[in-house]
Amino acid sequence: MANKSLTAAKYLATMHLEYQNFLIIGKTLPVHHPQNKREPEQTFKLPQDTDTSVEVTKDDDSTPSKTTKKEEKTERKRKPEPASKLSQEADEADETTNDDDNSSSMVAKEEEKTEKKRRGTYRTKAKAGKIDKMPDYLPVITHKDYLSALTINKDSTTHLLLLPDSSKLEYEDKTLYLDGKIVNYDELTKLSTEDGIEKFNSPLLAELFGVILYKFLADDPKKDCKDEEFTVYYPDLAGRFRKSKAKKKKTEEDVSDDTKQKDVSVTISDWKTESASVLSDNMALFERMAGIINAGTPDQFILPLLIDYGYDPVSNTFHFRSPYMTKLISEIHKSSIKKDKKGKPVIKNGKPQMSPSYSFLVNREIAKERNKKAVEIVLIIIALIERAGGFKPHIRAKNIIERTWLLNHSLIGQNTSNKNLLLKRAFSKAWELLDTKTALKNVYTDIQFPKTENIPTSSKLDKVFEFPHKGKNT
Repeated sequence: MANKSLTAAKYLATMHLEYQNFLIIGKTLPVHHPQNKREPEQTFKLPQDTDTSVEVTKDDDSTPSKTTKKEEKTERKRKPEPASKLSQEADEADETTNDDDNSSSMVAKEEEKTEKKRRGTYRTKAKAGKIDKMPDYLPVITHKDYLSALTINKDSTTHLLLLPDSSKLEYEDKTLYLDGKIVNYDELTKLSTEDGIEKFNSPLLAELFGVILYKFLADDPKKDCKDEEFTVYYPDLAGRFRKSKAKKKKTEEDVSDDTKQKDVSVTISDWKTESASVLSDNMALFERMAGIINAGTPDQFILPLLIDYGYDPVSNTFHFRSPYMTKLISEIHKSSIKKDKKGKPVIKNGKPQMSPSYSFLVNREIAKERNKKAVEIVLIIIALIERAGGFKPHIRAKNIIERTWLLNHSLIGQNTSNKNLLLKRAFSKAWELLDTKTALKNVYTDIQFPKTENIPTSSKLDKVFEFPHKGKNT
């Protein structure tokens, strides 16, 4: 009986030793807690989210060390401790373990408090304060005189100009200055450039335009669109430019125009970095742009596209002003008022009758698409269909290309093979997006889109695309 007690006591001692080793090993796993610093609002910097996942690394001490032969002999010679003493030591070990758990719990709570103090309270939308509504659908200008108002195409009297990175635009007392001098249209046109145009994100500009337009349309009666600061909840804006959280590989549409890149996977945290990068790059680009309204006429206006923009880390909001887009909305509104033969506004129920000037059929989700050339084509086709009325909408490939700026710019200097590849990527994806990212099918009865394989080549730019339908749904 005594031998059995000694054997049991020895077994418990061995198990206790292994358990203590396990506790020691567990404490060697490193936990990294990145510390982010907030940027003051005066310096514009969008939030760069860091990966806060726990990193576990293998340590050299992650496995128990082997005992030497001398230590094994000493262990064998040791007399087993009485069962009563082992029981007492086991109880003490349990108490020590409980103390360690309590200590770890306290440390975790302290770290949680520190993290909350660093980040502040949860910056929910409800706590963001007064914010402006984001558009549910991207607005597309359909007024014939302002189709290119949000592009750098100079095919109309109202368009944008991109200036060199070294240009210094200043806006004061409703006057735009360039390098300290009042701007001149001819000088601006000569100075304009396409340097950096490949980063231009037309859905983002449409989003900002939509914020201003939605607020203006909500006013009644409508007067001039007020040049003021607009504020949106940052996650609502940035969320439209994030990648999918699911891992995916780059497709043909995702690769560079010049050379195909190797397939890369998308990690869960990539979308946060990407959305901030997209916004930061484009805000800097928009800041270099001037908008021209009614160029060469007595009613000409030259205004900055974007000023006074920034990110507020306390409310988690983004704010901006756009003298150009607010004036543009006012001008479109005035020119959309229907007039009688005497040139007077047509009034009905106390309100002026308006001609359609905008379309709201493009899903905001299209902003996530990487193929921005295809998105350009979609916006052009939407305006075409909405303006066609009862006629069958149709357009030549070369006319589409002339109205784009990303696609048109990318074709310059390319050989025939590369041109055809660029055209294939842009047009095939555009036909797909018309079906999946717009509400055209819900609005137009039995509307038909070109097949994805129905694409132009550099030698067949006279190819005509049609979008037949049986009229608008009533």
